[in-house]
Amino acid sequence: AWELVLKQDYGRIVNIASPFGLYGEQTASHYSAAKGGVISLTYALSKEVKGANVHVNAIAPIAYTKMTEDHLKGSLKDYLHPKYVAPLVGYLAHDSCAENGAIYEVGGGWIAKVRWQNSAVSLPLDHTAEDVAREIQKTHSFTENVDYHRGSENSIRKMLKNARTRSKL
Repeated sequence: AWELVLKQDYGRIVNIASPFGLYGEQTASHYSAAKGGVISLTYALSKEVKGANVHVNAIAPIAYTKMTEDHLKGSLKDYLHPKYVAPLVGYLAHDSCAENGAIYEVGGGWIAKVRWQNSAVSLPLDHTAEDVAREIQKTHSFTENVDYHRGSENSIRKMLKNARTRSKL
């Protein structure tokens, strides 16, 4: 199907991930890893088709299904019906949708776009474990040197800039 989508220069792909793929789950590491792979696949494919009329997005639904019925009890069944996920899928699959490379959590009438964020500290190339111990807390607050995910090339540019400006080479 992928070759056909590329050949016709048109397609809307909505991958199904999971909040477990975003955040992990202690009782389902295998499932978390697989769904995390779906998220990475979504990012990678959306970059492969950049400039084409092909959009690749993913949803991480929270819904009452056969798989979740043992975990979601009582009235949650009514609030987390899959029919409350379907409108987002319809939107992402529609011709007019311009989203590409987006990840959404969805369920119960709630929709949240997910983004990766990092908080950095710059160290000299010859830094030590002690330097890291002294500076690492600066990365925990997300108040300084904060950036949002734009791809690994963005991180590589920042690393190289740091290396060039902090290097004694």
